[in-house]
Amino acid sequence: MYRQIMGWIAVLVLATGTAHAATLEIPTPHTTLSGIGVISGWKCDAGELTVRFDGGDSIPLVYGSERKDVLDAGACDHSLFKVGFEEMSALKGIQPQHRSSFTLSSEGSYLHWPEGDVHIDLDAIRCLKDEGWRRKKERERLLYDLRFGEAVAALRKQRGIKQAEIQGLSEHQVRRIEKGERTKLATLAVVAGSHGLSLEEYPDEIAEMLS
Repeated sequence: MYRQIMGWIAVLVLATGTAHAATLEIPTPHTTLSGIGVISGWKCDAGELTVRFDGGDSIPLVYGSERKDVLDAGACDHSLFKVGFEEMSALKGIQPQHRSSFTLSSEGSYLHWPEGDVHIDLDAIRCLKDEGWRRKKERERLLYDLRFGEAVAALRKQRGIKQAEIQGLSEHQVRRIEKGERTKLATLAVVAGSHGLSLEEYPDEIAEMLS
């Protein structure tokens, strides 16, 4: 768990050193801060935190305590998002004693809680906390759905299959899928079967149409 370091001090000049393992955000390394300001940064598993000015005596710093009900997530662009476990529907079911029991995927793309088998990626967190990002992703998803629907229609026509010939679905249902409406895997399995394909093979054929 990361703990935020925060201390209010009055100094004339603050020069950051390199003898510590913490990462300073204010002031940034090799810069100075004059007057009354804030020292803030991050340190993993911090015990006693101190700072020195111009080689003087160590001064203890005050740091924040852990929040058991909040998930802190950082992006590669240094954005930091705080998400309450009660704020995100996928996280609500995780009991307090299991909230810190998660793993990061090997490629760093998502977090996984064995309790409830919950997977959360950064996009989900961004969409919750950043309205601009959420709108961007909604547009991207809409465009992808439209292209997916067009690929479904193109593959059907390539196989010489009419909408009415897909057994188990009405023409209206097929039209909705081909217009980009999201559907269930079971429905896609029916469409795949009408093409003589399995549900595992069908996405590969669709990918070919999209490429």
